[in-house]
Amino acid sequence: MNDEINLTQLNYPINYRDIGRSVNNLMKRKILKENKLFRSGSVENVKFPYQIGYARTIINFRSHEDDLQFDCVQIHLPLSNTLKYDVQVLSVQQWLNNFFLILQNEKTKFPLLIHCLQGCDRTGVATAMLLKILDIPINVIILEYGLSEFSCEDKNKISETLKYSNDFIHLMDKAVIDSISRKLKY
Repeated sequence: MNDEINLTQLNYPINYRDIGRSVNNLMKRKILKENKLFRSGSVENVKFPYQIGYARTIINFRSHEDDLQFDCVQIHLPLSNTLKYDVQVLSVQQWLNNFFLILQNEKTKFPLLIHCLQGCDRTGVATAMLLKILDIPINVIILEYGLSEFSCEDKNKISETLKYSNDFIHLMDKAVIDSISRKLKY
């Protein structure tokens, strides 16, 4: 009998994980606060708050809104599934900027969950860019992205995204980056 526990068997969303814990495990030291920021795929089958880390804010990157009946703030921040990796495209930059503004807003409640359909592509790009502004090494960002399973697109695409990330980050307001860092880093 296989003693390994699969989170999807426990009705957690696909690719569900604590981003802070994943990064800390990959780096073998505490860099990010744990139980603050989660990522996953679709939350359509979630019935209990524990399945999504008792998230107080949920940001949905999918084209349609969630219909969760939990006491949490639900934010719909869709991105076309065709442009998600190209951080040189203005609409993707605006989407990322809006995501970062939500994170830095003092009214945003944590823990926070970000998700798309599979928890890979749009969620993966948002997570990768967030980790980049938090000064997480690129190799760790790629490893964190690689923890996702199932129908994630070519894992090399995230490396391509990160090549152009500095151009986007240089346009960001330093106060936004500092605010996010204070919330998520030790």
